[in-house]
Amino acid sequence: MTEYKIRCENYTGDTLIVRRRGEEIEFVARTGSNDVHSVYPSPDAARTFARSILALADEVDGGEVKAEPASDSRPKMGDRVIVIEDDPYTPYLVKFGEEGHGDVGGTWYCQRVEKLADEPEPLAYWEKDLLESKPKVGDRVRILRPEDCYRPGKTGSLGLLTEIDSTSCPYRVRTDDREIVWAYEVETVSPSAVAITTPTREAYLHRAAELLGANPYSAHDLMRLADYLAGESA
Repeated sequence: MTEYKIRCENYTGDTLIVRRRGEEIEFVARTGSNDVHSVYPSPDAARTFARSILALADEVDGGEVKAEPASDSRPKMGDRVIVIEDDPYTPYLVKFGEEGHGDVGGTWYCQRVEKLADEPEPLAYWEKDLLESKPKVGDRVRILRPEDCYRPGKTGSLGLLTEIDSTSCPYRVRTDDREIVWAYEVETVSPSAVAITTPTREAYLHRAAELLGANPYSAHDLMRLADYLAGESA
């Protein structure tokens, strides 16, 4: 017979027992060994009563709080640590990772150490590729720095990256207007990206600096040539 009992805190001889009798649930109030009163609720009523007891207990003491297990911060084998106090006759044998420090193999016994934060695991090759977002053949790209003979007119153009070689200008792009443009730098874009057809002022300045080359020139000369390339002084 399944039975549950709760005892009075003020008088330990008084108890309340809940038990199964056949197909019924019986609540029994008892003093000592004498049954004082019995109640036979339906299973649904017993469930409602049990939930009410839980709610009432939460109202009295604020709810059941489970103690968090104490974390064990003691260093373990394999942890990376910092030495707080050394002593050759104490429990922690630390490998310093260098010959000539401590005993043979770079080890030494220490009195106190503290665990250091775990170092992140090195990235897998595919994780590095995702982070670096390197363009690859077949990507839709935007041209950021086209080859000299196309600059600045093709800066911002969109197209399909068809080849990558090992030269300093490695990207071969077939643009949306069916031209082939080699570029120093491209960026991957979404299939719905819109071309930036107007070159930036920075692109004109880069082109002006390349045209002036090693010839001595001032900032004023550079800006005048950039304006000319942009058509502002034509």
